[in-house]
Amino acid sequence: MCGITGIVLKKGEVVPKELLQKMTDSMLHRGPDEEGVHVDGNVGIGMRRLSIMDVAGGSQPLFSEDKTIAMVGNGEIYNYRELQKDVADRHTFRTSTDMEVVAPLYQKFGLEFLNRMEGMFGLAVWDKAKNKLHLIRDRIGIKPLFVSISDEAIIFSSDINSILASGKTSVSLNESAVNNYFNYRFGALGNESFFNGITSLFPGQIMTIDTETLAITTSNFHDAITFSKEELYTSSEAELIEELDARLRASVTKRLMADVPLGTLLSSGIDSTLLTAIANDINGNKVDAFTICYAEKEYDESADAKESADHLGIAWHPHFVSNEEYTSLIVEGIRKNEAPITHPNSLSVQLITKIARENGYKVLLSGEGADELFAGYGRTSNLFHLSNIQKKYPDLLLKFLAGSGLKFDKREGAILDALSKKDASKLLSEYFSVVEQEFIPQATIPAFMKNLGGQMDFNQLFNHILQVEQRSYMQELLLRQDKMSMWSSMEVRVPFVGDPNVVSFANRVPIELKLKDGINKYLLRKVAEKYLPKHICYRRKRGFGSPIGAWLRQKDQLKDLAYSVADSEHMTKEQKAYYSKMLGQHVSGQADNYEIVWKMMNYLLFRQEYRI
Repeated sequence: MCGITGIVLKKGEVVPKELLQKMTDSMLHRGPDEEGVHVDGNVGIGMRRLSIMDVAGGSQPLFSEDKTIAMVGNGEIYNYRELQKDVADRHTFRTSTDMEVVAPLYQKFGLEFLNRMEGMFGLAVWDKAKNKLHLIRDRIGIKPLFVSISDEAIIFSSDINSILASGKTSVSLNESAVNNYFNYRFGALGNESFFNGITSLFPGQIMTIDTETLAITTSNFHDAITFSKEELYTSSEAELIEELDARLRASVTKRLMADVPLGTLLSSGIDSTLLTAIANDINGNKVDAFTICYAEKEYDESADAKESADHLGIAWHPHFVSNEEYTSLIVEGIRKNEAPITHPNSLSVQLITKIARENGYKVLLSGEGADELFAGYGRTSNLFHLSNIQKKYPDLLLKFLAGSGLKFDKREGAILDALSKKDASKLLSEYFSVVEQEFIPQATIPAFMKNLGGQMDFNQLFNHILQVEQRSYMQELLLRQDKMSMWSSMEVRVPFVGDPNVVSFANRVPIELKLKDGINKYLLRKVAEKYLPKHICYRRKRGFGSPIGAWLRQKDQLKDLAYSVADSEHMTKEQKAYYSKMLGQHVSGQADNYEIVWKMMNYLLFRQEYRI
């Protein structure tokens, strides 16, 4: 696990090593163990390394046998040992790091080699003979890769801050990301960031730069935007339970690959608990588990997590977070996140990975992505309920009940209307919407969301809704997990969504086996019954929350930070009045406004931090 960066200047120019050094230095947290750079005329690539595989000998950049191919990579390639056999005829392996296989594979198979790889990665492959630099992102989008394109230079990096450190890109605010941030459950969508002119590669995308002309072409080795067209499974429930168990075990087994200690992120939820149980069953050395905890009982998962750890007989490491500790991280967290912090629990991810790192761990397993695969969110269950109602009752009756407010609230009424009219864009807009607010009202439905809605088939509504989740909300969660864990110099692996065999399986399971008898993630819980006591398998979903609302009402720390931006230059007179009203109502207990206060505060701190 590392951070990669690089730059392509105009033909005839030479990349200054000190510039590349400045860009890699900005990512020290991503790879504190060592660094490496390679300059070839107007092309420079660099990296910071967190050594996981071949701790002593896996330095990058890595080269083909004849030195005409150079590469840097961030992530892990889980099937590298099998891939080494494919190029044994042309390459003598000098290390046991997984990334050494990339250059010889590319040299032998061209970009088709990507279809052979399983893993999470951001790669830069420099082909000197063809004057081509290929930037590549894994098919799920677990590892980030950003790029800035101008007439002067093309710059790429795992971190936006590294691109900014080059001094060769201008900084301005992407208003569409801000609109999404305030009105939906995510910020930047698709390949956007919060910065104009800095975009992300799509998952499964290849960007090829002609280093003589600076011409750019893009292609996909995996189409991460188009929905799967495969038919849903008709197998029995028992058969699907066995198949899911086998695929999860295979995925976890691959992700236990490491030359350093490995643990798990354990909450009270079924996702992390099941992964911990499977890893513990496979790994005879036992895995340690790490849990974030709070004094505020409504948010504290320590009792349930401890019960799971005790049942599995593994070491458990809780960490209780205070208002003071949490608040002290927010400004730096925004800088590491390179965006306003949409989800307050992002900082909890940083804290628990930091604790694991201090305990000697470099790799953790996480249950991220299971909700998007197996219908774990309340909004999905609510949509399932509304869809069944819409099919059962006449539209006129539903319209009356929604309009009267007797049966449905405003949002539910809008969802029923969208279901009735089969209006996918409106449905997605309501499905992902957050609490109404006046700070930055919704402008238009995001174009990327409309694009996804255009693919939806209402005959496969929930299969497609969950695929929208995977292409939007889940992408933000994967990005925040990368940013927050790498802030702690910690690698986090995601067996649920990291393995295409699990993803493709989940996307073919009928919704009736994901939401059954009022139980969400039903099929996943049935698998868990093979490893855990039944009462643990069917615990009420808590969600990975943080006590922001309570802390905003306490005397110091978070409340003081919120008030510190009340007169920010980045607000209009009307916005200042609205901010003060929302914050004052919340602090006094008149209303529960913590969600919008959190968003406004983070937005203002982000603009203050980046001066945009």
